[in-house]
Amino acid sequence: DGFQLSNIGFLEAVDKVRGKKGTEVHLKIRRNGFEFEVDVVRDRISLPEVVITWQGDIAIVEITQFGRITLERLGSQLAEVQAKDPKGLILDLRNHPGGLLTAAISVVGHFLPKGSPVVTIKSRNSERTDRTLLDPVIDTSLPMVLLVNDGSASASEIVAGALQDAKRATDVG
Repeated sequence: DGFQLSNIGFLEAVDKVRGKKGTEVHLKIRRNGFEFEVDVVRDRISLPEVVITWQGDIAIVEITQFGRITLERLGSQLAEVQAKDPKGLILDLRNHPGGLLTAAISVVGHFLPKGSPVVTIKSRNSERTDRTLLDPVIDTSLPMVLLVNDGSASASEIVAGALQDAKRATDVG
């Protein structure tokens, strides 16, 4: 709508693009040397927390955030994966900014035996280790690769560290 976003911070730019549901914003976008214009009708955007795809007989489980939906539904989604008898599993946490600690602990619990350590939290006066609470959904002998990158942070780092410490997955990235 005529306001230059290139010289302001990300959060301020987001505020300029956001608006009342149903209203329209005109965007001129420059990407990789190309420029194009688009009119966008503002609406509430919901992104899936988990996306499961297959590469042959290898399941690819991409977790985009550790939120309430992941906490509530990932177990049943992974049970469907396990029922298809995959030959391997890739857990993709690339560009994952984090989320709920409880969801991260739950995610780890789908891959490690009940009672496995996930994270130790230390403060000045105390220390506690959070452990997996349920039996794993995915067979613990299933070969597993974990994808991370410099955009993986917070809860995704906890998941990656727990699976790496348990020698459950090969970390790549």
